[in-house]
Amino acid sequence: GKLQCQGGKPSLLTPHMVPVDSTVHLDGHEVTCRGVLALPGAQLDLLGLGMVEPGTQCGPRMVCQSRRCENTAFQELHRCLTA
Repeated sequence: GKLQCQGGKPSLLTPHMVPVDSTVHLDGHEVTCRGVLALPGAQLDLLGLGMVEPGTQCGPRMVCQSRRCENTAFQELHRCLTA
């Protein structure tokens, strides 16, 4: 699903969906993050859920790459940004 930090609207959940909220510490501030856990039986094609795009910032000097939050110093970053 999509992780929304700082903002976003509460949305109507369908059966087999569980909201997941967590608080992270970022630069001395608490940030509440919201996510959704899709249980077996959830009709994902109807919900418009998806993974964040590669290159999306996921933390200070961190970007999403291959479904992981990676340090921007990883070797393929230049290739990713210039493609």
